Amino acid sequence: MGAKKTAAQIRRMQKRAAGRGEDYTPPPPANPPLTAENDTTEAPETPNALQELRAATKADVSSMNAKERRHHKRKLAKLAEAAGVEDLDTFIEAGRDGDDGPEEEDADGSSSGRGRKRARRLDGKPPEINNPYIIFVGQISYSTTSQAIFDHFQKELGEDVITPASAKVRLLTDSKTKKSRGMAFVELDDPKVMYDCLKLHRTHLNGRRINVERSAGGGKNSERRKLKIQNQREQQEKMMSNTVDNILEEYRSKGDLQEGELDDGVVGLFKRHSAHVVDAAIQEYLEADGKDKKNPSAYLTAIVGRIAVEGTTK
Repeated sequence: MGAKKTAAQIRRMQKRAAGRGEDYTPPPPANPPLTAENDTTEAPETPNALQELRAATKADVSSMNAKERRHHKRKLAKLAEAAGVEDLDTFIEAGRDGDDGPEEEDADGSSSGRGRKRARRLDGKPPEINNPYIIFVGQISYSTTSQAIFDHFQKELGEDVITPASAKVRLLTDSKTKKSRGMAFVELDDPKVMYDCLKLHRTHLNGRRINVERSAGGGKNSERRKLKIQNQREQQEKMMSNTVDNILEEYRSKGDLQEGELDDGVVGLFKRHSAHVVDAAIQEYLEADGKDKKNPSAYLTAIVGRIAVEGTTK
């Protein structure tokens, strides 16, 4: 059997036959084109964005070079946005089992037990659906444990607010070395507790001033995520500023502080620290009759710096 003729060859053959006053009938194709009637093959299942995202998170990043890793990150961000996954980091961590990736150390030092959760899903039982309120804790020292983070939040906010049932610390660790990556997520079961935790933004833990912010979700390089981070930080800064203004107004209304007693410098310093530090510093200032000092604002500034490092006691 000769080779299959192209459409151009068939047209030339028909033109030549017409010149001779003849008709040219092209030979039938060896394999007729597939139609809905004669196509008996099964179409491959097209994975949706969520399935593609799950598969992409299983890729071995350690075998990639720098360019491939950047491409992989961009791919994950696009898939996360298409799948509607807001917190990509949490999605990746939650999808790993046992030794497959970075381990998360719970506050009690035990493993997270994801293998057991996955086993239940494979048994056909529906997974437990959680909708935790998540905050991100950054700038922590590499030696800080999840228990230390939990203790810090509990010390500053109280044992009645932060309990093992209401707060779960997930320390992010490197998949190879198992060492801390200097960041963590704290999952909370109540929005009010989440906003209480945001008050610990810029408090000191193990010699580092930590960042405590709402989780911004997945898509590290997406414009939507960048805008979300910017808006949340602006809201948090405004909340901290209003809180400090309210604290100062309360002390003024009671006559403990006079209008103009503190300069703009120390007020601005207040707004870069947590409400707990500000309140503790003002109380110590009042107990020491700080207004009678040579420079009340400078004296209070020193108190703020010391308490910020040493912490407060409840």
